[in-house]
Amino acid sequence: MKAARQFQEKYSKLGKSSKHYGNIAYRADAALYMQRVMRKLQKTIWIADGLLLGWYRQCGLMPHDFDADFGMWAEDYDSTVKEAFEGNPFLQLCIVWGKESDSLQFALWGYKMKVDIFFYYKDQKNNSAWYSSTKENNAGKLKHVLITPYQYY
Repeated sequence: MKAARQFQEKYSKLGKSSKHYGNIAYRADAALYMQRVMRKLQKTIWIADGLLLGWYRQCGLMPHDFDADFGMWAEDYDSTVKEAFEGNPFLQLCIVWGKESDSLQFALWGYKMKVDIFFYYKDQKNNSAWYSSTKENNAGKLKHVLITPYQYY
């Protein structure tokens, strides 16, 4: 998260005149806060989806991305994770989708944006991992399979 802190410092100097200032600074703040919460719970998380794509492709946050996505192994989930965000003044748990056994996803609200935690499941039979996401308006689920063997994560 050192890079997130550096990015936050870089873009916090843009001032309110930049159309991307709030978007980027808020995602950096959310990433740093998420790291603090999960470290306190002794849980491992990582950036995912659009947030990860920005770090990979642009070596930073994409200015046109409007949320923050994180991943966590489902096997590491316990009730302390949910409790940490219920009533949290900075990142508050708003929606819990799915089941712990196969499709858990949290939607949080804070830093003027939506923050998702996707729970990743290891598939030892196929030597892969996957996570599930819920379509807009609860119109069904999508299963995202990661082809790289999970032992490399």
